[in-house]
Amino acid sequence: VLRLRGIYNFRLSKHDEAIATWLQAIKTFDALQDSLNMSRIYSNISSSFYSLDQGEKALEMTKRAYQYLPQKTEGLEWPIDLLNNLGVNYINVQKTDSATLCFDQALKKAKAIDYRMGIGTSYSAKMENALYLEDYDTVIQLADTIQHGYADAIPSSMLETSFYHVSIAFLKKNKFKKALETAKQSLLLLEKNGNILDVPETYVHISTIHEKMGQFDKAIEMLRKSIVLKDSLQTIKVANKVLELETVYETEKKEKENLLLKQQGTEKDLALSNKNNQLLIGGIAAILVLSSLFVFWIGKIGKEKLERIETEQKLRRSQINPHFFFNVLTAIQQKVVLAEDKKDTVTYISKFSKLMRQTLETSFNEFIPLEQEIEMLENYLRLQMLRYKNKFSYDIVNACDGDIQIPTQIIQPFVENAIELGFKNRVDGGE
Repeated sequence: VLRLRGIYNFRLSKHDEAIATWLQAIKTFDALQDSLNMSRIYSNISSSFYSLDQGEKALEMTKRAYQYLPQKTEGLEWPIDLLNNLGVNYINVQKTDSATLCFDQALKKAKAIDYRMGIGTSYSAKMENALYLEDYDTVIQLADTIQHGYADAIPSSMLETSFYHVSIAFLKKNKFKKALETAKQSLLLLEKNGNILDVPETYVHISTIHEKMGQFDKAIEMLRKSIVLKDSLQTIKVANKVLELETVYETEKKEKENLLLKQQGTEKDLALSNKNNQLLIGGIAAILVLSSLFVFWIGKIGKEKLERIETEQKLRRSQINPHFFFNVLTAIQQKVVLAEDKKDTVTYISKFSKLMRQTLETSFNEFIPLEQEIEMLENYLRLQMLRYKNKFSYDIVNACDGDIQIPTQIIQPFVENAIELGFKNRVDGGE
């Protein structure tokens, strides 16, 4: 029950609660000397740390899961899955040699018992490792093996990933038609699986391919689709957050009401048993009730205000003004229609694609390196200059040393306001 409760919290992205529940389950299985289930739960905990981008902790938990495997595991599928998971966690912390050893062992064990899903998963993991190492020929070879030999044995999401990864490999090798074909297959599987969250990134990838093929209108159209879908997904996320807050509030309200009912019941019992103290008990109970209501009211207002502010901050961080995106796309499209300098057009589409990708990747990160924020700001300013036809100039000065982390997209809104308010109605230029 504890393990299932942890999985339920994990699927709701409540990772702290999931980890706490799984740790309780580990104590139970430890008392029962059930090492196999302990291994499974440590692997579950690793998944939560992986989702939280805590790579070292995820790797540590996966190693612990492997240590708790029973001695006799011949013929079991779980050790093979665990080896593949261990390899993926090694990739996550850039230990590719260790990852390769894990995948090779997993593949050998899977072939020994004809575990087709394990074989397909091992090939898929090896492909991810090859992509990280920029070994694009190996990526293409492994993708062909997966798609023509194990498509029916692996999850559809893993098959989709193989198409996406091989599309990147084809793009890097300038095989644009193959890249476009496999990217579209990846997109079809995403839509079929209902995995809509990854669709905007795939749109941006397809846009990049069209750009490389000189199909600027199609590249712009893919970027438009990415913007529209991302904006819709953000609206859904905010709505879900509001619903979650309302659910928490209603639950706490119900608990308070039950507590008050119990207190009132206690008061009645005491009043009946001791009439001489009725007024005193009633007064104390009234004070307690009023105090509870006051504290609850103050806490509710403060909590709702804090959560509303946090939600608004995430919303502001997660999207640059959609009007800016559409205005820039229109400006780029005009360059295409007017047959202006194609080199400049390609440059601007590349910068726009990169800005879109950076926005998608960092939307829900609380903090990012200052250098990354400056890079995003540079792309943003270059695109604004295109939009305003070089009406202004700019200079970015970084006087900070070391690896500094700052809140995501905290600078961009100020720059946007300065440009929109400072240059919108000006004829002359500025800095």
